[in-house]
Amino acid sequence: LFLALTAVTLTSLLVTVFLLTETYFPKKATVEREPVSSEPPASSQKNNIFKEMLDVLKDKVFAIYILASTLGLSLEFLFGEYGGIRLHNEMETQPLLTGLPWFGDVSGVEMFGNLKMENTFLVVLIAPLIALLTRRLSNRSSLLGGLVLYAAGFAVLGVSTTPWVLLLAMLVVTIGELMHIPVKQAFLGDLAPEDRRSSYLAVNGISFVGSMQIAAIGVFVGGFLSSWVMSVCFVGVGLISVVLFGRILPELERRQSGVTDAPAVVKMEEIGPSV
Repeated sequence: LFLALTAVTLTSLLVTVFLLTETYFPKKATVEREPVSSEPPASSQKNNIFKEMLDVLKDKVFAIYILASTLGLSLEFLFGEYGGIRLHNEMETQPLLTGLPWFGDVSGVEMFGNLKMENTFLVVLIAPLIALLTRRLSNRSSLLGGLVLYAAGFAVLGVSTTPWVLLLAMLVVTIGELMHIPVKQAFLGDLAPEDRRSSYLAVNGISFVGSMQIAAIGVFVGGFLSSWVMSVCFVGVGLISVVLFGRILPELERRQSGVTDAPAVVKMEEIGPSV
């Protein structure tokens, strides 16, 4: 497995180096500057980095995008951290598929591994099919509909202990994932002005860190709450993400179509109503 991952990473590196070409070349303005006697101090460089991050977050649409992405992504991390513990504690060893004994019995830990494996294989197998089917859908339907399926599937995964129900729920999660993530990534590219894409992508990394922090808190809280309450939390987090994306979708679509010039700061009054 590690050899396969190494081969894939090396292939990705070779494709990036030899097959991809740069498309953005910033214009260099000739400005006369006074000679600088020494390099700026490290503290000044750090301040410049933080200032750039704060400037990016002044784009209210992008700030809401980051928050919505963080909440949506936290569902996956939360299941990865909390789901295995819950299945180990609550699920008794039972047949994988009722009435089909030749599939064998599974424990909670084994079931968690099967769900992870199912997700991996389904992403590879049905991604082209989902991409074909979603061509008939608008970006709004793919994004919001996919998020709803995503959250609903994780809600079932957070409470059920029946193997076939868990397998079906993971199928729903995977379909929702394949529906909304490509649209979300496309919007990310359209959100950032061409001359600040690196800064926007760097700030977008906050969503991964924030998602992992939410997952860590979820594991702690899950020790005191029942699985049903945690399932409600899954639904709540997913719905908040849907509402936030629905709120900024009109502006995202305008930027994608090129109607606006992707300003760095957008007033909240310019954002359409939530759905």
